Amino acid sequence: MLAGFGWAKPVPVNAYNLKHPIRDMAWVAVAGPISNFLVAFIALVALVLAQQYVEEPFFAGPIIGVLRYVYLFNVGLGIFNLIPLPPLDGGHFLPYLFPRASWTSLRWLEQYGPIILILLVMTNMTRFFMAPLFGLLNNFFIWLVRLIL
Repeated sequence: MLAGFGWAKPVPVNAYNLKHPIRDMAWVAVAGPISNFLVAFIALVALVLAQQYVEEPFFAGPIIGVLRYVYLFNVGLGIFNLIPLPPLDGGHFLPYLFPRASWTSLRWLEQYGPIILILLVMTNMTRFFMAPLFGLLNNFFIWLVRLIL
């Protein structure tokens, strides 16, 4: 593990098995962050319910603590995965968003994306976009949970 991450392995997907490889790879890439955001939302709903209905402190403390970490971790991981650098899921959107003429530059980015990503994490530069996005998404989820419950 380097800089607190590195244990996740990319899921191999053969784009040639897809009907529309470029578009469908974007859909495959968005599935990861969406699943993170869905787990985060479910954890937040469970957290609010646990805070309201679990009265025994012996049980409430650990349950609330675990749900809080599941929520925070999944929101952060979902945002991090949307960084538009290969090997992250956000890097797989790039061919779909840019014209074919720029794809040679995108191949360069695929080659050096992991190094750029490590530098961003090691220098803590990710905080400049992670923190604002985290705040926005956190506020949205809290608003949505209050609307539902």
